[in-house]
Amino acid sequence: MEGAAPSSARKISDGAGSDEGSSAPRARVLVVDDEAAVLRALRRSLEGQGFEVLAAQSAGEALGVLASAAVDVVLSDACMPAMTGTELLERIRQAGLSCEVVIMSAYTDAASTLEALRGGAAGFIGKPFPSLEHLVFELERAAELKRLRHATRVAETRDATDELVGTSSRAAEVFRRIGDVALLPSPLVVQGERGTGRRVIASSVHRRSRRKGELVVAEARGASTSFARLAAQAAGGTLCVTRFDEADEVSRRRLIDQIKDELRARVIVLVEDAKVASDVAASFPRASTLNVPPLRERERDAVLLAGYFVGRHARRAGKATELTLEPAALEAIARYAWPGNVAELEAAIEEAIALSPGARIDVGALPPAVRGEAAEPVHDAPLPGGEPFTALPYAEAKQQAVAAFTRTYVLGLLAACDGDVPRAAAAARLEPSSLRRLLRRARLDG
Repeated sequence: MEGAAPSSARKISDGAGSDEGSSAPRARVLVVDDEAAVLRALRRSLEGQGFEVLAAQSAGEALGVLASAAVDVVLSDACMPAMTGTELLERIRQAGLSCEVVIMSAYTDAASTLEALRGGAAGFIGKPFPSLEHLVFELERAAELKRLRHATRVAETRDATDELVGTSSRAAEVFRRIGDVALLPSPLVVQGERGTGRRVIASSVHRRSRRKGELVVAEARGASTSFARLAAQAAGGTLCVTRFDEADEVSRRRLIDQIKDELRARVIVLVEDAKVASDVAASFPRASTLNVPPLRERERDAVLLAGYFVGRHARRAGKATELTLEPAALEAIARYAWPGNVAELEAAIEEAIALSPGARIDVGALPPAVRGEAAEPVHDAPLPGGEPFTALPYAEAKQQAVAAFTRTYVLGLLAACDGDVPRAAAAARLEPSSLRRLLRRARLDG
């Protein structure tokens, strides 16, 4: 019966990590699954990893447990009789409970994933799990998000905690590797293509390192001449050096020599080229490496990230209605290779939101390349009504020509920069906000 904790919903206290006097558990997790064998297996695994575990064999039982016990994270199966996992999530949100919810399901299609995330789930993980480390990572991340919400600091930290999104095997490898290297003091070299989220990875490593100092981010060209000041600022924390590939050879060598002698802060170097990354790692006696896969190698993750970015940018844009990606848009996102990786995907979603006045984002709001269409060159761009320039008054013809040029220039520049808006803005010598306004105007005019 809902409203009271039934006898069959029990605290698991006979496994590892439950002895009196032991260290505090990682988090208190309520596992909800209608299969008793799954509950037992998850109990053993999670207690072995230091979690305190509660269990319920139905969503109704879970609501009873939540009425009488404080829980950090609910790990719920999606498909259960009487009430599904997403319906349980909705009931938890309606009740205003502070716990986070991670949905697990054997069905990892785009629709199921987006339904869970739109409903407010902190994560979605496929069954069978890619690995125990992946499950632990999702639960720790959800527990951390709960703590951040409680401390009312979600607005400034949400990007760093939530952008580690993915259910693919390649994403699971990255999550596991983050846990492997987080507590090490030695330099870390993070290698990946531009736009893959290397800086987000560095931020996650810093948070999980339990270092009390700051995460300080600096470009390699500047860091080579002001390393001592930056390292002092990051003392007890992490110094993240970006754009290492773009520094000249003298600056690179100077940086490597300075990093070798650095004891105050852990140093993370972000590198794009695989050979450069290998050379940098070989320069240190005990360096760790972490390779970030391109988005095209992370099956299903593009759709998952698209759903995340829709929620994120809809909030930033002040959209009052809940936005939904139409099936054709989802198919186009899943089919496209995303040469600009996560950065290109985020830019595409941000622009699609600006072009979608209603509650649905159709495929037409996505960039032409994502839709599989080629952008029109300036000289072929038709004017309204198909008139030639010479058929218009000078002022109007000039306005039309400038609009056509601006559209082709900014869209071409964004494509050349792999969807990286800050990089494109720097190339155009514009502020990122100014380039975004031009992009919105270009999409509307097109």
